Amino acid sequence: MSKKAKIIEAERMETAKALEAEGDYVQAIKTYRSILAKNPVHLHSASRLLILLRKGKDIKAEMKLLKDLISSQQAHLKTLQQNWISTHQKVAEAPCQHPWPARYRWTARSGRRHTHKMEVQAPRS
Repeated sequence: MSKKAKIIEAERMETAKALEAEGDYVQAIKTYRSILAKNPVHLHSASRLLILLRKGKDIKAEMKLLKDLISSQQAHLKTLQQNWISTHQKVAEAPCQHPWPARYRWTARSGRRHTHKMEVQAPRS
């Protein structure tokens, strides 16, 4: 996202917040939706929009928005993952080197909170 687009997005968020503070919820909802149309992973506008839809008791629109947000977040994370894999090809293809062998296991036997003791299990014969 370019610097100019970020500035425009910030201005729209300020406009939407002002509309919401004035009580013009219909225009605030439209503004938040316009922000999400340009940037589907903008969480602040999504959360404010969900709050306004909840206040308006528009459950169908709220559920549709949640489903759309989940799918757009999943697509965004998949894109980030693919970009990381293409950038770090050697690391992505390397076999997993787990730091603890399977015979080690964490147990919390003492009565204190957040204390863990490592116990070595005998190898099976």
